Amino acid sequence: MQDAIVKPKPRPVRVNGTSTGRFDALDGMRGAAAITVLLFHFRYFFPNIPVPPNGYLAVDLFFGLSGFVLVHAYGAEMTAGLTVRQFMRMRFARLYPMYILGTGLTVALLSLSLPRSASNLLPLGFAAFMLPSPITEQLYPLNVPAWSLFLELLINVALVVLWKRLTVSIVLSICVVSALCLIGSAVHYGGLDFGHKWEAFAVGLARVTYSFFLGVALQLTGARVNRVPPLLSMAILLAIFLLPAPAGWSVAWDLLAVLVAFPLLLAAGAYVQVGSLAARLCKWSGEISYPLYATHNPILVWCYALSRKFDIAITPLTVLAIVAITIVSAWMAEIFFDKPIRSRLRARLDKARPNGKVRASDHG
Repeated sequence: MQDAIVKPKPRPVRVNGTSTGRFDALDGMRGAAAITVLLFHFRYFFPNIPVPPNGYLAVDLFFGLSGFVLVHAYGAEMTAGLTVRQFMRMRFARLYPMYILGTGLTVALLSLSLPRSASNLLPLGFAAFMLPSPITEQLYPLNVPAWSLFLELLINVALVVLWKRLTVSIVLSICVVSALCLIGSAVHYGGLDFGHKWEAFAVGLARVTYSFFLGVALQLTGARVNRVPPLLSMAILLAIFLLPAPAGWSVAWDLLAVLVAFPLLLAAGAYVQVGSLAARLCKWSGEISYPLYATHNPILVWCYALSRKFDIAITPLTVLAIVAITIVSAWMAEIFFDKPIRSRLRARLDKARPNGKVRASDHG
């Protein structure tokens, strides 16, 4: 591609013979990754339950998906004059409702047991504005996974600010530099399961920068890996999450997954066609992926508290029940809470957009 200021037009994806603006296979990957994160976080509440050993890598996949989809959805509008304020208001409208619902679930539980002291209320004050807490070890003690949402918003600001200056060469250079930072971080800390605490915040920055701009690069260049069956891509993705790394190879496993496997899976899944039944399943899993990510940790907190209070044994059947409750709750939250609120917010914000159209493909 010619090294000039990139002015991409949204590249509609052909799915089942029609131009839908959706990425069904990527939606399926997003849903599988969200469920993997849910299962991975069982280890903090029910430590005797086996969990996907590499579930934390799903966050890197989310960042890559976000970069790819956001450029598809907003690239032409940013070129046409979408301002930083307009873009970030839309991103905030997309992320905040489910975030505050999840945070509120934790606050509701803690309000029953913690004294209302200033030290306990201060993190809540920051959380209300979707800001990390500067006085706690974790960035978001009331909804721990929200650390990645904060980094998502930071990298979104970088994208819209730099957009008209970005060339493919610059984007690839950002990927190279951030990949080197990622490698150094993984070697130093012994892996990539970091970012949610202040002590390793730089690791989170390296993770989001590399994966997000890798997704941007894939969208701008149109790079693709052809003839990879969607089921094979999904099997590879699940293997990365579920299989333990060979002894002594955990750092290499993390880096190979993020630097090599995920880019190839994104390039393979971006333009692949899937059957109509699979497309519906992928669409559903993509739609609930963010509500699931934003609320699963608070729901696990509630389940843990209730299991302790009523002395409920944690059996395989109990685990299945908790997973089902969490997924169904996320689905109901998407239908009755997030979608109506988002629709009203986006309708108001859309009036100020350069082309005046709502992007159905914005799932980031």
